[in-house]
Amino acid sequence: MEFTRHFDIWFGGIFFLIGTAALGVAVALFVFWPRIRADRPGRRNRWTVMAAPLICGLVFTLVGGGFMGYGIQQYQVEQRLLASGVTEWATVVDIERTGTRVNGQYLWQVRYEYRDPFGRIHEGSSGYLDRREAQSYRIGETVYVRYDPAAPATSIWLGRQDRAAIPAG
Repeated sequence: MEFTRHFDIWFGGIFFLIGTAALGVAVALFVFWPRIRADRPGRRNRWTVMAAPLICGLVFTLVGGGFMGYGIQQYQVEQRLLASGVTEWATVVDIERTGTRVNGQYLWQVRYEYRDPFGRIHEGSSGYLDRREAQSYRIGETVYVRYDPAAPATSIWLGRQDRAAIPAG
């Protein structure tokens, strides 16, 4: 499921758009709200009316931008490793439900370990998977990952052999 593989980009993008829309509302209120004299009883000035969309807009834009930036960075690492990484066997060490839900369904991830050419053990995770896909793996099962030979602790999940048959460059 492509949506779960790039959840951070989608989630961040949606929050970022909501935030920028709220900022747009705040700007529109500032520009077009008629100037009301603050000394008139029962009237609010435009700063009071503008506070909610301004604060929400800033928070949503910053949170969304952070998630989106992280997701884009992870996507770039994935593309780089698909193009020039080394494919290696890994062992599934855990299958866990994350705290993230999409449409009421929790997302899952598979944690794995692999050895680099120097014998050092590294850990990684599959990223978000739907429950059915994650639970199709078993602890101790051999799967494939791709890692960066220059920085062996950086890896991406490939899963079973049918996905691992991606050429190395």
